[in-house]
Amino acid sequence: MLAGSVDWSRRAAHAAVEAADLDALWIATTAPPGQEALPPDRAREELGDERAALVFDLHDGLDPEALGAAAGGVRAGGLLVFCAPPLDVLARGPSRLCARLARLLPRHGVVLGPGDPAPAIRPGPPPPPPPEEGTFEQLRAYDLILEVLRGRSPHPVVLIGDRGRGKSATLGAAAGVALDLAPRRIVVTAPRPRAVRQVFAFARRALELPPAPDAAPIEVNGGWLRFAAPERAAALAAEADAVLVDEAAALGVARLRALVDACPRLAFATTLHGYEGSGRGFALRFAATLAARTPGARWLHMPTPMRWAPDDPVEALVFEALLLDARPAPDAAVRGATPADCRFERLHRDTLAADEDALRAWFGLLVGAHYRTSPADLARALDAPGQHVYVARTAGAVVGAALVADEGGLAPDLAAEVTAGRRRPPGHLLAETLAFHLGRTSAATLRSRRVVRVAVHPAVRSRGIGAGLLMAITADARAEAVDVLGTSFGATAPLLRFWRRAGLLPVRVGLRAGKRSGEHAVVMTRALTPEGAAALGDAPARLQADLPVWLGGALDALPAPVIAGLLRGAAMPAPAATDAVLLGTCLDGPLAIEVASPALRRLVLRGLAAGAALDEAALEGLVRRTLQGWSSERLARSTGAGSAAAADRAVKAAARVLRDAERASGIGVQSVALSSAADD
Repeated sequence: MLAGSVDWSRRAAHAAVEAADLDALWIATTAPPGQEALPPDRAREELGDERAALVFDLHDGLDPEALGAAAGGVRAGGLLVFCAPPLDVLARGPSRLCARLARLLPRHGVVLGPGDPAPAIRPGPPPPPPPEEGTFEQLRAYDLILEVLRGRSPHPVVLIGDRGRGKSATLGAAAGVALDLAPRRIVVTAPRPRAVRQVFAFARRALELPPAPDAAPIEVNGGWLRFAAPERAAALAAEADAVLVDEAAALGVARLRALVDACPRLAFATTLHGYEGSGRGFALRFAATLAARTPGARWLHMPTPMRWAPDDPVEALVFEALLLDARPAPDAAVRGATPADCRFERLHRDTLAADEDALRAWFGLLVGAHYRTSPADLARALDAPGQHVYVARTAGAVVGAALVADEGGLAPDLAAEVTAGRRRPPGHLLAETLAFHLGRTSAATLRSRRVVRVAVHPAVRSRGIGAGLLMAITADARAEAVDVLGTSFGATAPLLRFWRRAGLLPVRVGLRAGKRSGEHAVVMTRALTPEGAAALGDAPARLQADLPVWLGGALDALPAPVIAGLLRGAAMPAPAATDAVLLGTCLDGPLAIEVASPALRRLVLRGLAAGAALDEAALEGLVRRTLQGWSSERLARSTGAGSAAAADRAVKAAARVLRDAERASGIGVQSVALSSAADD
């Protein structure tokens, strides 16, 4: 670390890498003449690349995503240089994240200032070479993946390991050999094409093909290896023999589930401590899904580094600085905790930054609960304006964590610009949603507070601790005259239930699934003041009234449990006078579902609004066939019903449950009578 003025530290860094004769990449807005510069917001492009030297400029602040992505590419014998202000200036500066780095750096490396002798830097020794064919873990992983790619094993393979462990190389080598042995069709997917450069490079090496840019397709022996973006991968996978998924933690469980359903011959690779998402969160949530759909999946841990030596100082620094190894408190420390045992409080961020144990436990909860939690969330929590940190503690141990952001309060002219779609002020998701998507300009001028993240220790979930955190957040927001409380998340039925219990109602659902997550974003809000209630108006009811229209179009693949969660409590129209007759002829006789579809649609909407109890298969069939307009053939393919007729029989059986429940309650009979009287 070269700590001094901007000019001195940059000159010293340039001299150091030149003296060491190393080709350096500068993560900075500018670099000395002849040096390659990459702005911090593009540093993710370095994921998967190797570098002899990296110069990281801290004079303009610390981008943790850039540090995590780029530092992992410095290979053994290489050099990481920080250009920075003097340590005391960095420690007293406005950035808590930079101050934390100033405390950590002296423990991991050499800190030099203008008065110190010029650094005499020589490349360090490379690590002991692994066996020529790879480490033991690589060999084992290679064999298992090759079995999958050749169709000899029905069990998916999951590689878990940190950066530089050879995961991508193993995927690529196995793919290349599989293509050489037989004409196989292999899909590769990842958050972006550049993330799989090593996969394609090692596949080409195995096939003795010349290098090619990034993820250029490989076609050989009548087979192919092709990249597909996450949102297209499942469709292409249905035509493929096998699928490889790299950086799997950066994809949502819905996307991964769709891949498993499309092609069960899969191999996944992901980091344990992700720069874009949490490998541990991936393992916790995806393991159950994988086990349910393809039992026998084999999980392999790859702990031995290939790119550098064990106990590498750069890796140790990055892990500690970005809390990549943050974990929740041990289960034993929190087991048995209930809301009555907990203290719910908002922490000043100086307090959190100064308490390393609490910070690690707090961030560890977010990492395990949210697949997209990354170092950017750490920076946001410590330094971004208008952020609030909440904890739930029992006996000193952190059992709950939340991050909340202030939004809204836009000037009327800016709010009008947002409504018109001409402006999108960053950091105002709720205001933009209410103004642009819902046409409620006045809501953007009010103060809103958004719950960005909330997590509870896995050992004490479903006990009300999360609800206790939200009660504390709501109480503070009311006391501070915040008008609207809200949140946005990838919609699942359990999350919809959780937020409904906290008093929030859905006001918007995204018409497109997230490219990586495969889930539709839902925005939920709660008015906390009369002004907030007036601005929100009938937004929840409007969504429930509009949703059935979208279900036959843009939302024709929205999961049935999510639809049920969105429609619960909705005001639905009474049945038409002839509905009872048509339902009887359809459900108990030969009338086709298409002919009775309006009556069936009204029946299903009423059942979902009333919270009818249906098993998952029955709910899916009813919603797909009657609300989302699926044909019986499409439904049969999706559910494995065997035939279109079998799929329709199952739909009719589920609809009879709803009809009989209405008859038993008298709701349907009464509604028909009222409709008939009105017609007369």
